[in-house]
Amino acid sequence: MKIEEYRKQIARIDEEILRLFLERMEVSAKIGSYKKERGLPVRVPEVEEQKIRRMVEESPEELKAYIPRLFSTLFELSRSYQDALSGPAGDFQGDLEKTLFQDLLLHAGDPFSGESADAWSFIRLIHHAGIRVAGKKVLVLGSGNAASAVLEALQELGAGAIVVASRKPESLAIVSFPKGDAQVLPAAYEHLSSHADVDIIVNTTPVGMYPRNGESPISLSLFPDLSGVLDLISNPYRSALLMEAEERKIPCENGLYLLVVQAVRRMHSDAAEEVEEELAGRIWQSLSGNLQNIALIGMPGAGKSQEARRISEATGRAFYDSDEEVTKRTGMTPEEWITTQGEETFRKLETEVLRDIAKVSHAVIATGGGVVTRPENYALLHQNSRIIWLKKDIGQLVLEGRPISKRIAPEELYKMRKPLYEAFADEEIELDS
Repeated sequence: MKIEEYRKQIARIDEEILRLFLERMEVSAKIGSYKKERGLPVRVPEVEEQKIRRMVEESPEELKAYIPRLFSTLFELSRSYQDALSGPAGDFQGDLEKTLFQDLLLHAGDPFSGESADAWSFIRLIHHAGIRVAGKKVLVLGSGNAASAVLEALQELGAGAIVVASRKPESLAIVSFPKGDAQVLPAAYEHLSSHADVDIIVNTTPVGMYPRNGESPISLSLFPDLSGVLDLISNPYRSALLMEAEERKIPCENGLYLLVVQAVRRMHSDAAEEVEEELAGRIWQSLSGNLQNIALIGMPGAGKSQEARRISEATGRAFYDSDEEVTKRTGMTPEEWITTQGEETFRKLETEVLRDIAKVSHAVIATGGGVVTRPENYALLHQNSRIIWLKKDIGQLVLEGRPISKRIAPEELYKMRKPLYEAFADEEIELDS
């Protein structure tokens, strides 16, 4: 059979998957309403785990490892959809926020269509980020509809010069270069080193957008004098490009505010501009908090899993436990794996688990005590999460089933890991208090 025939088969299967997914989400919405009316919890972990175990048992051996990932994602999407639909109704802000929340969770908040790209919204984003464009040299990554809108906005804001980069130089011929005082220069990515004096970078490409988390269109190391970085991506909350900007202490922002002001203007067009901005600010602040995960770190036995479950039940956020995910995938507990396979192989497996579960939004994630020992785990968590260090008195740690704590005294282990917890954490909470 030719590959074209296989592709046709895949296309038919994908259409059926989409039909079933939409049907499932419709039923899920009804379940959410039923639970809300009766005050029932959004998530029942035992039921989900039983379903996953049954699905794994019914699957071919070579596919068993993929089944938990598939159904955990489906469950998380259903819970997020239920939560989005169960918020306060009857007011403009609440209804608009629910609509945006649903779109961002299910469609990754794509700002790259022609309908979404407009200069007015980008100007609002620039002002919100506090980045000054006038007289600056700006590099625009991408040559699609969003790039054309950004170019128009940059001309209006008085940019000094604009460089437009594309991996397909021929596509630059169709970019709408607006008339203005700023010189607009097309450039290939491989020649960007000749523009090292760029002041501001704007990414209008989908590189790094969910599910391609971790990818970046360029390295900021090429540009030593940057004063601002904007990435129109909003899912993940912090793209790899923005995390590099953060690391370099460069002012930066994602595209969430742009999506919010677009929606407010579209649905509230008769309002005065200052009213629109005030409303957009409130919705943006609320969505920023709701979309980001809550990731818990801390010493082994500090109660991260217990606290994460409480937060999940109280807020309707999806719940993930990295240790439980390891067990689902391998059939071994972390203690069994570390004892038989060694800690280093466990840490690699833990990172692979985080690579999947940390991509989600609006979740609470309990991590293993040693997650901070691998620097790459910070980026995986930070991309979509506010990281909270749960601190507990060493004498109150529950150490049963903790093989590393048996090998290294808790006081010594804490001394080793304390700087790592501090480096990872956005916030610290004393559980004893």
